[in-house]
Amino acid sequence: MITDLVARRNDGTTVTLTWEVESTNIEYRWTLERRFDTEGAFVVLRHLSATQVQGRKYLDPNPHSGTTYYRIRGSAPDGAENMSPIRAVVNDFDPPAFQAYPNPVHRAATVRVPATEHSFTLSLANQLGRRVWTKRFAARAHNPVSITLPDLPPGVYLLRWTMEGVPAATIRVVVGY
Repeated sequence: MITDLVARRNDGTTVTLTWEVESTNIEYRWTLERRFDTEGAFVVLRHLSATQVQGRKYLDPNPHSGTTYYRIRGSAPDGAENMSPIRAVVNDFDPPAFQAYPNPVHRAATVRVPATEHSFTLSLANQLGRRVWTKRFAARAHNPVSITLPDLPPGVYLLRWTMEGVPAATIRVVVGY
């Protein structure tokens, strides 16, 4: 059973969540939920395994500007629910834009991401959602980063920035025109 939840902003792109756990005989299914001040409802950020719940910590790469609300919800097999307190983190920053240039891109491009202390991944998907290129960057990588794309058919693609396995932002990139 979750008895407390603490949410603390680390820098412009991450929030650390920690919680206290009280032992119980009930086998809850746990979800970590988040709501931005621009949204009307909580959404599932991550399903937590029993091991993750006992780990008592989660790092949310959250580049949202405004207030973010967090809670942990436990659902028992009999339908009973256990809910942590709701915690808010105020994010008073104006994150730099995630951008790629030049756009249209031919093969080489420069990509700027908001400053981060964490490793991140850039991936490119075609209009069908199929990933056609991926590259991982180490923590504290030079920003902006230079990328070289493979030969791709001309078209509109989606460039996704992911931190710690969680999508952070997506932009459209025109390739080959």
